[in-house]
Amino acid sequence: CERVREVLDWEDDVEKETVPKPDPNPDMPVQDSRPAEKELNQPPTDPALILYAGHQSLISFPKTLFLLLLSLGLGIWFRETSGWILFLGLLIALLCASYIILERSSRLYVITPKRVEIVKGLFAKSSNEVQIKDIRTINVVRKGFAGMIGVGRVEFASSGGKDVEVAFDDVWAAQKVKGLVRRIQDARSE
Repeated sequence: CERVREVLDWEDDVEKETVPKPDPNPDMPVQDSRPAEKELNQPPTDPALILYAGHQSLISFPKTLFLLLLSLGLGIWFRETSGWILFLGLLIALLCASYIILERSSRLYVITPKRVEIVKGLFAKSSNEVQIKDIRTINVVRKGFAGMIGVGRVEFASSGGKDVEVAFDDVWAAQKVKGLVRRIQDARSE
């Protein structure tokens, strides 16, 4: 399951109300410490705040996952016949798991209040970003079984044409990622 972190959801904050604490000094005038409704509707402005950080979904590696489960299952099933079969099955499963971990770790998708960014690489990192205020088109492409359960490609373009500046490949809950960026844009335009 892909970790999706939405740090701030303005619509939920407007609906929540806080109960004021009893005043220890009743002689002093009481001030309402709740923020005004207008402040709650404002998008976060801290550029270091990460609203979404994610990787490719595990479902985007179907062949590797199948090989991992098959080798592990066969190794355990035939462990009584030969210890080498168990060892070989565990070794193949370990290599498959390592491949998935390295592939997922080599791409990080980030959304902040100011930008949408993809960071690629394990040691030598490169990045590509687009400012949220400049995004004109957001496309979501979902295909096959993975698309039916919510995994897809989210494409961000600033020119409104077919040139995609940043694309989040095989992310879980692709529609929610699009919705997050649209909510940020809508809050800034008000």
